[in-house]
Amino acid sequence: MDKNEIKYIREKYYPIVLAIISFIMFFTLTYFVELNYGEPFENIVNAIITFSSIIVGFIGVLLGLMSSIRDKPIIIELFKRSDIKVLRRYFNDSLSSGIILIFFSMFLFLEDYLSRNCYISSFDIFDILVVIWVGLLTYTVLCTWRIFQIITNMLFSNTELPDIHHHKIDEKDEKKLQRQFSEKNK
Repeated sequence: MDKNEIKYIREKYYPIVLAIISFIMFFTLTYFVELNYGEPFENIVNAIITFSSIIVGFIGVLLGLMSSIRDKPIIIELFKRSDIKVLRRYFNDSLSSGIILIFFSMFLFLEDYLSRNCYISSFDIFDILVVIWVGLLTYTVLCTWRIFQIITNMLFSNTELPDIHHHKIDEKDEKKLQRQFSEKNK
């Protein structure tokens, strides 16, 4: 394998691998340590819902912006450097995991409320849901980070961007246009 293949494989799989690792670590933690969820947990879930909503909105705006400036040199260069299908999958991964995280977090609110107020003995189920939530949170953050890294690397790369709209006029034509413009405004 060459260097680019290794980079591509690492870029493709690191969100899911690290999410699985965080899932296993948190599962192990909840198995050995009894966690007490309360108001701080509700605040954390609320903050994660807000954070995920902002990220999903930002990526949605970024996609809209990229589609509206498709003919600009920087977007043309991005599409040249990246495989469009892979880039689309990365955006879809980030958006879909962010939306799932938002709904899963809202479900955690409901489950937490039911387990406290309806005297349902679902503490073990709640622990499992929290472990899944932590894995999903890790995956969402890493997918979003991957998109930010791709775009940031592209924006700040050393490669010259093609200038597809460069039309230079000579001094004679410039003065002629200035005279025509000044005569029309009189």
